Amino acid sequence: MTFLRRFEDPPFRVTDPDAAEADSIVQNLTHILRSQSGFASFVPEFGLPDPWQLPQTPTSLTILRDQIKDQVLRFESRLTSPAVSMLPRTPDGALLFLLTGQLASGKLLRATICMSRSPVGGSLLDVRMQG
Repeated sequence: MTFLRRFEDPPFRVTDPDAAEADSIVQNLTHILRSQSGFASFVPEFGLPDPWQLPQTPTSLTILRDQIKDQVLRFESRLTSPAVSMLPRTPDGALLFLLTGQLASGKLLRATICMSRSPVGGSLLDVRMQG
């Protein structure tokens, strides 16, 4: 449990250790993947490029998928055997990826990563557990 979680109202209670670990992993990945590469000068490979600054070609989307997997491998060691696959875009054009991997207990974690544009032109990223 993270330090700040102890002060939530109502307090965060761990009833299922796997669910708590999965939630913590998803929160951490959200922070990692929302970070823009190159802004943490002490760790230049931390974060992702802005997907809307890349050409929207199959090759660049494959590179982005591989970069997501690389971020998981480098910075979220609690998720083993990660795999990232592209899903069809949403009706509004957002990019969708499916992340799967195993928790320490052996249970499968499935999460969707959605990258969309904000109304003012910036990037929005959301990571959500499935199932």
